[in-house]
Amino acid sequence: MVTSETNGRSSLITNAILHSGCRLLRVTVERPGPRLVRISVEDTSRSKPVRRKAEPGDEQGRGLLLVSASAVNWGVELRDSGKTVFAEMAAPDSLARTAAVQQRPS
Repeated sequence: MVTSETNGRSSLITNAILHSGCRLLRVTVERPGPRLVRISVEDTSRSKPVRRKAEPGDEQGRGLLLVSASAVNWGVELRDSGKTVFAEMAAPDSLARTAAVQQRPS
């Protein structure tokens, strides 16, 4: 089953491939908390992503809409060497349960 979270994660990477013009990307997945997953895509372009309004028949133009719909928080961090686009999403229940078990005192 494809969820909005899956589409959001996929859109981060697809947008970087289609719009950055970069041949090399860095994708990072982190768990900053037991109920949060942060996905970051780094590239060397300093061009910020642009949210577009897609028409019903358009094949592109919904990437950032999917990211914002599935993310708790998302944004762009500009650096001298490029940018990082990130999305923080609620962790799947199975990850949250695993984190809770790992954090219990022995």
